[in-house]
Amino acid sequence: YPNQKEQLFITDIMGHFELSFQLEGKTDTYFVPGAFPKDKPIFKWDYDKSNLLRFQYHYDVLPNSIFSRFMVKIHRHIRNTDFWLNGVVIKFEDCEALIRADFEEKIINIEVGGSGNKRTLLSVIREKFEDVHSNFRDISIKQVIPIDNENKILVSYDDLVLYEQAGEESIFIPLLKTKFKVKNLLDGIEIEETRKSKIMDNSREKGVSMFISYSHADEGLKDKLKSHLSNLVNNTLR
Repeated sequence: YPNQKEQLFITDIMGHFELSFQLEGKTDTYFVPGAFPKDKPIFKWDYDKSNLLRFQYHYDVLPNSIFSRFMVKIHRHIRNTDFWLNGVVIKFEDCEALIRADFEEKIINIEVGGSGNKRTLLSVIREKFEDVHSNFRDISIKQVIPIDNENKILVSYDDLVLYEQAGEESIFIPLLKTKFKVKNLLDGIEIEETRKSKIMDNSREKGVSMFISYSHADEGLKDKLKSHLSNLVNNTLR
């Protein structure tokens, strides 16, 4: 495009439809996640598997745009240049997360490690995915908790919430031939107060809405504010 006005129009449109983003300090460089290389870069990820917080999304159909739009939304937290077409490493306070999309299996896998509050970072990640998912209402999306280091033994997060609401204290895992406390599994993902807040909001029994007006340049500050409010408010806060 020959002139700056036309160039800015195209870049603004791409940003509006979450096709591209800019990193701070790179005002003349645009990143397009849908065009990232397929090869995974070499980067450091040496967290103890037994100490990782794990979460997955399972889809009946997984469009490429779900993951690329997620990267646009989370780009302010991307660690260095640790990203590729199917994955990204993000850093938030004292935690890091490795997020990978398997388009053949139609799964997005999330692993969170670090010395900080891993649930807070997972909450930030889930909020971004929920934003993206809201544009794909015809797709079936299941939330899943892996309970082993190899991500082979899975429990439905949504089923666990139903068990908790029904007063069931334990769930039996046939593959492990043992019972797990429903509350312990759910508390590993988010605190009980947050779950109750979501249930109340979804049932419309009562609730308080909060709107945050912010510049996209301050999105990182917005995420930090939400992390501090996470014990008090619904994670679907925008």
